[in-house]
Amino acid sequence: MESLSELLEPFGASPDGIVATSEGSVVTPRHMPYLDLLAASRNARIDGVVEHQQRAALYVVRGPLAEGDRRTLCTLLAQRDQADHVGVVEPGLLTVFNVGFGEELSVPPRNIAAADSGARATLATLLEPLPLLDDGKKKHRSPERFRSRLLRMLTSTTRDLTNLGVAPDIALACVGRAVLFRFLIDRSIVHEDDALPIAGAGCLADCFDGPQRARRTNRWLDETFNGDLLPLDATFWKQGLAEQATVTLGDILHKTENRQLSFEWDELDFGHIPVGLLSQVYEAYAHTFEAEQAKRSSVHYTPRGIAEYMVDEALARLEPSAAHKARVLDPAVGAGVFLVAAFRALARRHWEATGKRPTRRVLRSILHKQLAGMDINESALRLAALALYLTALELDPRPSPLSDLRFESLRGSVLHNVGAEGRGAVIGSLAPEAARPHEGLYDLVVGNPPWTDWKGKVKKDVSEVTSAVRAIIKERLGDESAATYEMSGRWPDVPFLWRAMKWAKPDASIALAMHGRLLFGQATGPRDRKLVFNALDVTGILNGAALRRTEAWPHIEAPFCLLFAANRKPAPEAAFHFVTPVEERSLNDRGVIRVDASMANVVLSSEVIAKPWLLKALSRGTSKDIAIVERITSRGFPTLEAYWKALNLAHGQGFQVGGGTRPSKDSRHLKRLPMLTSRYTGPVLIDIGELPPMDHSELLYPRDISIYQGPIVLVPEAPPTEGRERRAFLSRDDLAFNESFTGFSCAGSLDKLELANYLLVVLSSDLPLYWALLRSGKLGVERDVFQVDNFKELPIRPFAELSLDERARIDSLADDLIAGQVNWDSLHSFVWQLYGLGPSAAETIADTLEVSAPFGEPRKKAQRRPSANQVDQFCAVLRAELSSTLFRVGVEVVVQPSAIQAGPWLCVGITRRGARFDAPPGALLRRVIDE
Repeated sequence: MESLSELLEPFGASPDGIVATSEGSVVTPRHMPYLDLLAASRNARIDGVVEHQQRAALYVVRGPLAEGDRRTLCTLLAQRDQADHVGVVEPGLLTVFNVGFGEELSVPPRNIAAADSGARATLATLLEPLPLLDDGKKKHRSPERFRSRLLRMLTSTTRDLTNLGVAPDIALACVGRAVLFRFLIDRSIVHEDDALPIAGAGCLADCFDGPQRARRTNRWLDETFNGDLLPLDATFWKQGLAEQATVTLGDILHKTENRQLSFEWDELDFGHIPVGLLSQVYEAYAHTFEAEQAKRSSVHYTPRGIAEYMVDEALARLEPSAAHKARVLDPAVGAGVFLVAAFRALARRHWEATGKRPTRRVLRSILHKQLAGMDINESALRLAALALYLTALELDPRPSPLSDLRFESLRGSVLHNVGAEGRGAVIGSLAPEAARPHEGLYDLVVGNPPWTDWKGKVKKDVSEVTSAVRAIIKERLGDESAATYEMSGRWPDVPFLWRAMKWAKPDASIALAMHGRLLFGQATGPRDRKLVFNALDVTGILNGAALRRTEAWPHIEAPFCLLFAANRKPAPEAAFHFVTPVEERSLNDRGVIRVDASMANVVLSSEVIAKPWLLKALSRGTSKDIAIVERITSRGFPTLEAYWKALNLAHGQGFQVGGGTRPSKDSRHLKRLPMLTSRYTGPVLIDIGELPPMDHSELLYPRDISIYQGPIVLVPEAPPTEGRERRAFLSRDDLAFNESFTGFSCAGSLDKLELANYLLVVLSSDLPLYWALLRSGKLGVERDVFQVDNFKELPIRPFAELSLDERARIDSLADDLIAGQVNWDSLHSFVWQLYGLGPSAAETIADTLEVSAPFGEPRKKAQRRPSANQVDQFCAVLRAELSSTLFRVGVEVVVQPSAIQAGPWLCVGITRRGARFDAPPGALLRRVIDE
C-alpha cells in the first residue's frame, strides 16, 4: 500500500510537511498539537495532517469516505480551530472538502487529478492562498464562525441563569463547571461507571440533574481540583432557584436545549475544542456582565495563534538543552492563554530533549515549578486555573484513575492575585510589593499587558510607577536618563516592559504584545524609543499596524506590535529584524498572518534612536523610500508650520460655533465677511461673491482676525485621498472659514500672491500625503484618514530660494489648478525637482502611494490580482533594466508573460531577442513549484 506521502506527492506535498496520525503511527513530539486526534476514543480519526509553517493546514483521510462520515468528520474537525479543509486522497486523486457546520458542509468539493495541469500547485494554493486567486471581493471562511457560535451558546446559558436571578459571578461559575465536566466526559477522563460514585447518577449526563446531584458533582470537582476552581458556595444548591438552574446547566451535559434535542450542543465535542478558547469565553463574559470593569482593566483576548507564536519564538532563542527547563511569567495573565501556550511548548520541548513523552509527574512539575502569572482580576485567575488544569489533563498520557487526578492548588505559587490588597489593587503587577517577589526568577517574560490609558489613576499611582521605572533606567542607563523619564500618556504597557527587565534573568527572553505607539509615536514616542532601545537588546519586532480591524486579531482596532528582546544592554552594533505583515484578507479572514523573509528588514537599534521616523517609513515603504526621506531631510528645509511662523504670517483652524451652556465670545469683528463652511463645493479659486455672509455675533472660538486675511490657502480638515482635486483652495480676498478648514494667510508678505500660488501648488501635490505616510505617527497607524495636521510637518523649501524661472512655472501651474486643467504628471515632476528628486524617486513615490496608502483604492489594489496592463508594465520595466546591462555584451532580451497556469503564481519568460519562446519543461516547472 502506498504511503501517505506517496499519495500526496503528486499534489505538491513534501514528506517533511506531513504528520501521520493513523493507528499504529509512531508518536513523536511533533504530534503534540494532535493528541486529541490520536486518542482511540475519538470520533475524528484521520490518517495525517499536512502542515504549513508548523500549523495544521489540511487534514487527510485515505479514501473513499462515505458522505455521512465525511460530514461528521468535517464538523468535528471544525471545532479544532485550525485547518479549513479535509482532503480525501486516493491513488491519483485528491478531493478537498471544507470543514464547518451546516451550510458550510454543502460547498461543492474540489476534485484534483494527479494528471491535471498544475496539480502540483494544489497544496501550495490551498495552504497559503494569495490574493492573486481572486479580485479581492471573495469572502473567505472566518475563524470567528465557530468561536462565535460557542461563545453565543455559553453566554446565552449564562444569561439564562442571570434571568432566573442568579448573580453573574455565580452564573459564570456554574457554566464553567458544567463545561469542565462536559470536557471530562468528552475526553473520556470520566466514564459511565464513575457517574454513581460521583453523583449517585445512572449516567454521566445526569450528574447535574437536580440540586442534590449537582451539589455532589460540584463537591467532587472541588475535591479533585483542590478548591482552586471557579468559586461556588455549596449553599447555592439549597436555594429555591437551584432546581431551575440545574435544568439550564443540564442542557450542556445532555446536549439539549430545554431538554429538547439541540443540534448545536449535540455537535459540540469538547474532546477537540482547544483549551485556549476559554480565554475568549472569559472576554465575552467580562464584556457582557462586567463591561465597565473590563474596560477599565483593559480586558482583551489575545488570539491563541498569536500567543503560541510569541511563546515559540521567544523560547527558540534559549539554549535548546535548557529551553524545556525555562521558567515563564505572564505579568498580566488574564484567562491564561499565554501560560497555556507555554505549558504546551515546554511539554513538547521536554519530550524533544529527553526522547520520552512527559508523564503526569513531569507535567505537574512543569505546571507548578515553571509557570507563573499575575493579575488583578479574580474571575480571570479562576479561569486561568481552569485552563491550566484542563491542559494538564489534555497532555496527560493516562488521565486516570479518578483517585489520581487531584491537583495541588495553584494560588500563591503559580497564579498570584496582585489586586487583592495593598497598592496592587490599584496598579497591579507594577506595584513594588507585587513585583519584587518575582525579580530575577524567569527565563521568559511573555504576555499582553494592558494598553488602556490610566485615566482613572490618581497622581500618586502614576508617581509610584514612574519612580519604579526610573530605578530600573538608572540601573541600566545612569542617573541622567532616569531623571528625565516620565510615564507617557499614562499608558501602562511601556512600564510593563521596563518591569519585565527586572523579572527576567540576565540574557533571558522577553516577548510582549504592545501598542504601536512605542514604534511610531512622534510626540513622546521618540523619548520612549530612545530609552528602550538603549537599555534593552531588541531582537525582533512584528509590526501589526496594518492588521488592526482584521480577523488576524479580532475586535482590536488599535495598532499593535509584538516585541522580542534579550534581557541585556545592546551592543553598539545591535540590530533586530523588523517585520511588517501587510493586510491580506484571503489570509487574515482566516486568522492567519503571513510572516516570511521578504517582509523582514534588518534595522540597527542606533538608527531607530537617530531617526525617530525610521520604523514608520519602513512599515509603509521600502529602502528606496528611506533614501528619499533622507534626501529631503538633508536639505534642511523648515516645516510648513515653522516656516510660516518665521515669516510672521498667520495660520490656524477656523472658527468654532459651539453651543449649549459653554460661554461664547464676541465675534462682531467677523460680521459681513464672506463665510466658508464644509458645505462648499465650488472651484479651487473661491469666489467670495458666491458665499453667504458671516451671520454669527458670538462664537465659541472666533480665532484671531489675522488668519482670515487674504490671500489665504485653505486645506480641508480631511483632504480627499481618492483623487488629487480639492486638496487645497485659494482665496485672494478676506473671508471667514469654520473649523472644517485650516488657513495659511499670506497677508503681510511682500510676495503674497506668488507665495499663495506656491503653497497651493505644493499642497495640491502628492508630497504632503507621501510625507505623512512615511513620517506621521498616526496616519496608517491609529487612523486611516489624511488630516490637515499632516500638512504642518511638511518640509517646505523657502520661497526666497526659488529662481525666477521656478516662480514663473509655479504661477503657470497655479493657473492650471484654478482652471481645472492641470497636468498632474507635469506638476509632480516640477515639485519633485524643487526638492531635488529625479525620475527614479518620482517612480518610487508613485508606486508607494499606489499600494501602501491605508485607505480606499490603494488598500484594495494591494490585494488584487494585477491586471494585464500592469503585467505588461512590469515586463517592460524588467526588459529595460536587463537590457541596460546586457547591451554591453551585445544581448537584447524579450520579456513576456507566460500562459502557464500554476496555481497562485504568474510567470514571465525572458529570452534573447529572435529566439523562440517555449513553455518551461515540465520537470523544471515542477522544481520551481516545489521551491
